[in-house]
Amino acid sequence: LNEAPFMVAEGSALVKVVGTPTKIYALAGYSINTLEMPSFNITTQLWDKFNGPGRYDYRGIAFILVGNYIYSVQHYTPRRFFRFNITTEQWEDLGQLPGYYPYSPQSDQLLWTGGVTYNDYIYWLCNYSTDNGKLYKYSISAGTWTYVSTITSGDCYASDLYYPGTGDFAYVLLGRGLTTFYKVHLGTGAWTALAVTPGAIQDYHGITYAGGYLYVHQGYYQYGFYRYDIANNLWTTLTSSPQIMYYASWYQGADKALIYPGSGYTIYFNTGYYSQAYKYSISGNSWTANNYPAGDYYSSQYYPGGGDYIYVSPG
Repeated sequence: LNEAPFMVAEGSALVKVVGTPTKIYALAGYSINTLEMPSFNITTQLWDKFNGPGRYDYRGIAFILVGNYIYSVQHYTPRRFFRFNITTEQWEDLGQLPGYYPYSPQSDQLLWTGGVTYNDYIYWLCNYSTDNGKLYKYSISAGTWTYVSTITSGDCYASDLYYPGTGDFAYVLLGRGLTTFYKVHLGTGAWTALAVTPGAIQDYHGITYAGGYLYVHQGYYQYGFYRYDIANNLWTTLTSSPQIMYYASWYQGADKALIYPGSGYTIYFNTGYYSQAYKYSISGNSWTANNYPAGDYYSSQYYPGGGDYIYVSPG
């Protein structure tokens, strides 16, 4: 496809907005001095650019689509919370984040379930200093943050807050070389310790959901690949990946390293190392190469939740 109008680097974020025309919006990532945000028109394959909410110095941009808005955080100082109005294509400053948050190694610590029960809330898992492990929720209708609860134990610096698309619980893998695994009830805020993972999960791991199971890659410089049975709280060790994970989820989020498109029997794995990527067969418990046309360190893949395409920011 046509190149972006300026560099989209490590920690970049993509989101697809279906409309007339259908666009993909991006934030540029680490060490990008521009205050602009590019958008890509899928029909014409041309780029445009708009004013961004502010400088994004650090990797790991939380960037989620909720209705007619894209919500995002400004990492490091001054820790602001923003939303982008898709209709007017203007940013709105929603105030300061509730917890201390200088930067994030995982963009998926910001969560919106999209379901009926919790659709008014955006959840935020803080990961640093005295706010490490604190869960907050933002009411979209009221425009206010509320403290929910704090994780039972563990360092959330490299954790993810993952929702499988159904139910009342979000799941948290801590990383940091630990086997600790939790779920949190999004209504009550109660935390439950689950069966430990078969191998130590590293900071930059991968997670996706398919057919009642969570699939997890062990992460940075590891080969381990596992399946978690949600109903029975049981882990199974699967065929290891043919390549170790490098930087696929480093600051982009664990849900970007592994993608299941919602149907079929294939999970897509981005190693984050140049153009190396793979496909995992759920039915065959096997891997095949699926390299990108081009790529570099910190590449990130993105699936918009529908359609036949996965989009890749080379890094």
